[in-house]
Amino acid sequence: MTLHREHRRVITFECDSCGLTLESGEGDFIDALRVLKSRGWEARKLDEEWNHFCVDCAHRQVWGR
Repeated sequence: MTLHREHRRVITFECDSCGLTLESGEGDFIDALRVLKSRGWEARKLDEEWNHFCVDCAHRQVWGR
C-alpha cells in the first residue's frame, strides 16, 4: 500500500504499478478513499497488503495488458 500524508496532512495515493500519484485533498482516510474511487482508481487487497491502481493500471490488471 502506498499512500503519503503531504503538507497539511492531505492524503496522496501512489499507484503501486506505475507510480502515478493522486492527491485526494482530504485528511481523513475514508474521505480520501471516496475521492480515489470517484476518480476511477481502485484499491485491491493482494495477499495481505492493500494496493492502489490508477485508471490505466487497473484496466491493465483486469485485461492482462
